[in-house]
Amino acid sequence: MASFERLTLQAGDFFRDPLPNCGAYLLMEVIHDWRDEESAAILRAIQHAAPAGAKLLLIETIVPDDPGPHWSKMLDIHILTLLGGRQRTEQDYEALLAGVDLSSSVRSTPAPASRSSRRLPPSRGLLPTDRPA
Repeated sequence: MASFERLTLQAGDFFRDPLPNCGAYLLMEVIHDWRDEESAAILRAIQHAAPAGAKLLLIETIVPDDPGPHWSKMLDIHILTLLGGRQRTEQDYEALLAGVDLSSSVRSTPAPASRSSRRLPPSRGLLPTDRPA
């Protein structure tokens, strides 16, 4: 396990192992590997382990709403067939996060290559992050 002054990389199974108490949690291209039930379990585990004021940075590729071709739609087919997960639209993520009481805390930030960064305070009792205008 690597450790730096303010960063510790933690190996483990987020379905079985207790998650560490952290000020911030980073998940990049993790949630898309899982069906909604497992994705919600991962988010609940973080929510349970996180102290008050902790943040979750969720970085995922967002499938656009338009019906035209997009590389994320091809990736969706690959993820579905290889792992059973799926790429999600903005609305899909909103529904997933609402299911674990994180919907009022979401702030999406468009990023290159159709990725979206989401900063979420997972602990109960936190004020929702304001959405940019």
